[in-house]
Amino acid sequence: MNSTRLSVKNLAAYLCTLLLLIGPAQAETNCHDTASTGVSETECFALLALYNQTQGVAWINNSHWNTSVPAAQWFGVSVEEGHIIELQLASNNLQGVLPPEIGQLPKLLVLSLSDNRLEGTIPRTIGELSLLRELYLDINHFTEAIPADLGKLKQLTWLVLNNNLLNGSIPAELSQLTELRSLVLSFNRLSGEIPPSLGNLPRLRYLGLDNNLLEGSIPAELSNLANLEYLLGFSNKLTGQLYPAFGKLEKLIFFDVELNQIEGEIPHEFGGMRSLVRLDLDHNKLSGKIPPELGNLTNLTDLYMRGNQLEGEIPENLINLV
Repeated sequence: MNSTRLSVKNLAAYLCTLLLLIGPAQAETNCHDTASTGVSETECFALLALYNQTQGVAWINNSHWNTSVPAAQWFGVSVEEGHIIELQLASNNLQGVLPPEIGQLPKLLVLSLSDNRLEGTIPRTIGELSLLRELYLDINHFTEAIPADLGKLKQLTWLVLNNNLLNGSIPAELSQLTELRSLVLSFNRLSGEIPPSLGNLPRLRYLGLDNNLLEGSIPAELSNLANLEYLLGFSNKLTGQLYPAFGKLEKLIFFDVELNQIEGEIPHEFGGMRSLVRLDLDHNKLSGKIPPELGNLTNLTDLYMRGNQLEGEIPENLINLV
């Protein structure tokens, strides 16, 4: 009898301890109670739309989402003066469609949704985030074209869309993003020509266009990108010639256009790209003599020119690099 009572007491104590560890069940978010959420109704409902349409219950970390806890404590959410300023949900198993309500966060500065399982189209409403500085939608399953509305994001410095299933042409409207430092469109299914207007991005340092279906020549206008450090256009269907004006890109570190169909000669002006570390021209249709001015590229550590019809000798100081 005593052992039975002891067993019951132990069970009751165990259950009490378990309830203390689990804590009381959290009420769901009431977006009308702005004093509790700490943000406006509109922004609160935008967060819930994101949570519900990307299977928030299955996220790797959904701490405090859709509870009565203030939005500033929700995982990946940063709030300042009653507005959401950052959404950092990379590598968090978001699945499904990105809802159009994402455009209802007027003070958002950073939207990072990289490395998830998002699909469908990129919402045009992102173009309404007029203060957005960084947009990371890479390593997802987005399809269709890049919305031209992204060209309205005049404060944007990073636009990273690589490793998706995007198709169609590169919108010329992206040339309106004059604060842009990095434009990364690699590993998609983009086609058509590279817009010459991309040469109007004075602060651009990284241009990643590789592993697409792009055609036509590399626009000579890209030589206007005085701050460009990385120009990656390999594994496309690019044709035309290499323009001498590219030799003006004195800050360029990587110039990689292998696996295309570029013709003509290597301009001797390429010797002016004094910061160049990698020059990859492999497997194109280049011809003519190798310009001795390439010997001026004293920082070069990687030089690839195989699979062309080039003649002449490689500059003596570069022989060991081939």
